[in-house]
Amino acid sequence: MSFYKFIPDNNISIKEINKRNFKEKYNVVLSLKNSYSNILNELTILKDKHKEYLIKKNLNLVNYNNFIKKIFFNLDNICSNTFIKNEVGENINPFEDYDSFTAINIEFNWISKNKKIQSNYACRLALFHIKEININSDDHLIKMSINTLNGYSESEITEAFIYFLDLNSNFNEKLNQNLFEIEKIIDRIEINIQSANFGLNKLLRISRQQDCEIETK
Repeated sequence: MSFYKFIPDNNISIKEINKRNFKEKYNVVLSLKNSYSNILNELTILKDKHKEYLIKKNLNLVNYNNFIKKIFFNLDNICSNTFIKNEVGENINPFEDYDSFTAINIEFNWISKNKKIQSNYACRLALFHIKEININSDDHLIKMSINTLNGYSESEITEAFIYFLDLNSNFNEKLNQNLFEIEKIIDRIEINIQSANFGLNKLLRISRQQDCEIETK
């Protein structure tokens, strides 16, 4: 999926058209990067807490499940409050309006000095999804999913399942499994942050080359 079709505007200068277009793409990438960074912070807290539980072996069942609930709420809140503009300038929530099989190709255009429309590619970013699933008392979990950004299979997704614990759980086994799942998603989020940084730097570089540098403050 690509964002933004380029429509020149004869009522403003080429420089202003280019500057506006670069800024729009920059804001899209920056918004997603900020959300990925916030998601990474929450997942890192979750990962570190699991490592602490495994070392100290002082797990309190109620406290653990409440902690998982809190992280779920924070992640869900990040997703719910992520907005970008689509190709017609409308605000959309990419984490809720599209499924996790989707990835966004951020493409951008500008008018060159010889008045030709030029195109380039900033980056490809995945969409993160999180959902609480309560099948029964033995299967209460948090499901996280994100596009893997696999160049050979564009719809491939990475999924992680974080289980709540109950009295019948093998605590050590479940904690280790949950930790493995958390780290799997962290790996994907870090890749998206790297991709977003690449896209932001590319937009800044080309905007400078076109003498319409983006204001980033």
